[in-house]
Amino acid sequence: MGERVRVKVHSAGREIEVEAITEDVEAALNLVDQLLVKLEPAPEVGRPEAVPSTAVPFSASGAELAPPVTESKLPDALMQLLGSDWGRTPRTLREISEALKLSAKHYALPVVSTALARLTKAGQVRRLKKGEVFSYVGAKR
Repeated sequence: MGERVRVKVHSAGREIEVEAITEDVEAALNLVDQLLVKLEPAPEVGRPEAVPSTAVPFSASGAELAPPVTESKLPDALMQLLGSDWGRTPRTLREISEALKLSAKHYALPVVSTALARLTKAGQVRRLKKGEVFSYVGAKR
């Protein structure tokens, strides 16, 4: 998997920051163009005291914001994520890890992978393979 890249664009007194893995940088930059069109232009008179910032987390499936995770134990947090609307779309290990980090749940990738494997074995999570990449969704009950 590629490295994470963060791109900041300053335009018309606004700042947009997009973060993506190297394989998705081109799509992320296309997203910046779309966001610039949606932002209203900043006033041209004088210099603003602070530059407004719009941060957009980027994943292979598009710009999305995962739901907040309130569970404290990792298996419960994973089930909360995968049981949400966000989790109905198959998610990669990296996407799941990034979603946890958005809620200040910082775990190493191998730890998240092990927890997902245990939930898969218990039948609570389904693991899907597309090419060389695995993705995870909550098991339907």
